[in-house]
Amino acid sequence: MSQLCKNNDEYTIREWTDVWFSEYAPYHIRESTLITYQYIRKRVLKMNLKIEDILLQDLKGLEFQRLLNDLVCVGHYSKSSVKQVKNLYSKIYKYAVLNEVCISNPIQMTEVLPYAPEKKVSALSKENQATVENIYSQLEFWRSSIIFFLLKTGIRREELVELTWNDWDKKQKIIYVRKSKTDKGIRIIPLSAKANLILHHNYFLNKNKSPYIFCNPKGKKLSNGQIRYTFKKAKELSQLSCAFTPHIMRHTFATRFLESGADIKALSDILGHTSPAFTMSRYVTPDISYLQNQIAYAFRNE
Repeated sequence: MSQLCKNNDEYTIREWTDVWFSEYAPYHIRESTLITYQYIRKRVLKMNLKIEDILLQDLKGLEFQRLLNDLVCVGHYSKSSVKQVKNLYSKIYKYAVLNEVCISNPIQMTEVLPYAPEKKVSALSKENQATVENIYSQLEFWRSSIIFFLLKTGIRREELVELTWNDWDKKQKIIYVRKSKTDKGIRIIPLSAKANLILHHNYFLNKNKSPYIFCNPKGKKLSNGQIRYTFKKAKELSQLSCAFTPHIMRHTFATRFLESGADIKALSDILGHTSPAFTMSRYVTPDISYLQNQIAYAFRNE
């Protein structure tokens, strides 16, 4: 029997989740969010918790609460990852209720454990950042331009791949981020001299080949796989032992920005955050040498 032709009381959570991913999500969920949800689902299934084997209408809120608890206590998921699991399956149930496949959403009243660990992403140290910058010329330019533009602007990976030549104001030396994971509207990001130079190089190489500022050698829009391989190759060349991802570039930009003494409110606006408090709590990892210098300066008269 086709999944779309089942009686309402015959759907398992797995079957209805497949329906949601194929019939609803591609048309109503942002691509970057959809990729995250697909990854989150794989992680849940990998833990073999059998939550998706339950009939859709039979799931109790208590059962899903136990799942959320196990993700923290057994799977060691961070608070943000557990919230994503809850959000995913809650959306799936809302879609079921909307289509009268299920009467209610049992996930609505569940909660993430308050002591679930916060996910912490560390910025590159100044030493590691310098090591990365030294391999700039060893990469193909289209790859190195991706890494260093992320590092010099703090924009998200999914924002970078959407940038077109219409988003660059050469005269004012700014870019407009029009497509983002948040709903704050168009974001204006002033460019440093190095970031602006990268765009000038790309303009010379790609303007007549692609509408995208950052593209692959064929002028096509960058894929997630191409960006992942770019960072993998750069990590191998620089021989870094720490994690190295586009998101770490964002954290590194934020950390260096504040270490320079620049304003936290300005940083929050550039990153597209809702508040400076969020920026400070999640995106700033002071370099040890910076902290040591600050201590030495504070107590210089002792």
